[in-house]
Amino acid sequence: MYKAIGLNTTYNTDVLSAAVEYDFLNAFIFKIDYELEIFEHKDQAVYNTFDNANASLFYQRENSSWGFEIGAHNMFNTTFRQGNSFLNYLISDSKTYIMPRMLLFKVQYKL
Repeated sequence: MYKAIGLNTTYNTDVLSAAVEYDFLNAFIFKIDYELEIFEHKDQAVYNTFDNANASLFYQRENSSWGFEIGAHNMFNTTFRQGNSFLNYLISDSKTYIMPRMLLFKVQYKL
């Protein structure tokens, strides 16, 4: 809750996040991360959830200069993220638009 002269505003934001990195078969690395954010502006009855997940699989043999990775970003195709901030004389709500779901393939060469 934020209180100012003649103004009471109640925001609530809960965040849960997790990340896992797993190496297997001496050449693969699997990574996944997940974030869940629940935003609530009680005075205006605004309730938004933001969840995002990214995953990738990387392959590189030992003693090889070449590496390959396939990755998926914004797996749930989330369109925006709502947030807020407080200063002494300013309360602001923001909406950040998220890039759409993407699949990427990377090739790496180490010199």
